[in-house]
Amino acid sequence: MISSDHQSLLKIKDGRFVTVRRSQAELKLCAIDIQNGAHIASRVLIKSKGTQMAFCFKFKKHYYLPMVEGGTLKLQQSKNERLIDESEHYWFQKENLGSSEHYGLRSVVEPSLYLCGPDNKTFFLSSNNQKCALVTEEEIPEDPTRRRTRKLKV
Repeated sequence: MISSDHQSLLKIKDGRFVTVRRSQAELKLCAIDIQNGAHIASRVLIKSKGTQMAFCFKFKKHYYLPMVEGGTLKLQQSKNERLIDESEHYWFQKENLGSSEHYGLRSVVEPSLYLCGPDNKTFFLSSNNQKCALVTEEEIPEDPTRRRTRKLKV
């Protein structure tokens, strides 16, 4: 099966962006609201195999891979953003849940669970697709504060 990698932003249907944040003593997959600042949202490396996807988020200087293990959503630290394991624990199946460009994500590893929430800003897993977070990919906008320079031909 052909796989591809690309960077994008993950956005849920209510307009918040998916990212990694520290919650109490641990890191969690969260949704944050960024008013007029999509250029500062977390870029996500998305690896795709057909309709399956794996994700890699950067938080501070480290990379984290969301994974499902024992029915629990965890973040596994990675040495490199490109080191997404082929293990089913890291992969999610895109599911059309009737919401136009938004889709649900279901774990590939058994038991098959949906990425849900965010509940109090953090995501969780559930067998009930009614609670499923509806996500879409969004292009990474240019940073409007970044200065543009052009090379002049001499």
